[in-house]
Amino acid sequence: QIGSNNPNWKEGITSLTRRIRGLIQYRRWKTEVLTTSDHCLKCQCRDRLEADHIKKFQYILLDNSIVDVPGAIKCEELWNVKNGQVLCRFCNIGREK
Repeated sequence: QIGSNNPNWKEGITSLTRRIRGLIQYRRWKTEVLTTSDHCLKCQCRDRLEADHIKKFQYILLDNSIVDVPGAIKCEELWNVKNGQVLCRFCNIGREK
């Protein structure tokens, strides 16, 4: 099942998410967040660190009714470094090490 026939369908939000994550603003946000800590905030390790939104990316898009890239660029909440945290890859995707 693909597209709107898939039970996980969220009104086309996946392609919008990919476009937003490709923006220079997103890369800047990630870089700024990663400068706030040199270790994972959950397990303290220093390997495979990633920037993660504290309020989840998808909820920011939904709560702010973001439906396109220009709307995302204007959304201050999406680019707020205070809404970012540093996690290792394992903690970010919720797997045990």
